[in-house]
Amino acid sequence: MNPRSIKQRDPIGDEKAFMDMGLNNLFAVVTTNGYVLLVKGGSIKSEYYWWKREISTYQAVRDLLRNAGPPTWILYHERYLEAMHTGDERLRHLYLTSIRFLAENLWSRGVRKLYIGYPVMLSQSNGNEYNTNIWWYRKIVLWIVDVFREYGIEVKWFQSTTQAENAQYAVRYARTVGSTGVCMSVGGLGGRLTLM
Repeated sequence: MNPRSIKQRDPIGDEKAFMDMGLNNLFAVVTTNGYVLLVKGGSIKSEYYWWKREISTYQAVRDLLRNAGPPTWILYHERYLEAMHTGDERLRHLYLTSIRFLAENLWSRGVRKLYIGYPVMLSQSNGNEYNTNIWWYRKIVLWIVDVFREYGIEVKWFQSTTQAENAQYAVRYARTVGSTGVCMSVGGLGGRLTLM
């Protein structure tokens, strides 16, 4: 919990939203009133790979110049550290901008509660570049909680072992629409979330 995130707005409705997170589709969101939002994550991936190349270039040049004397090595080491810092800050900025965009959209649609599903691929022990370096799942969820608190939106993060359990949990809460059910699908992380 961030003490700086103070509730600045009250929710304007009583809707619920269900969100699935991924890499190519950063946020796939569906609300109980039928609104569907898909936030793409391709720009974050391309930014990550660009900074990864920059960092490796500075590291390679720095390592080649280790016998050229301390001043030259220090110059490229500083550039290497600056590239690492700038890359992290750019990714953080892109994530926070996407989260703020999502919060503004959901607040304007009258969402009071947001349910975040737990991605199955993180619970498996196959850590790779995609789910450890690019995708800061825990950081993103904590940022979502902080930003959405400013908009007066309550965030529930449910954890289960399978995507099917997440979908069943979401369907239980989505049936507040009444006799006219909302039927739609949102894909993400290889699973499908169907609300009826």
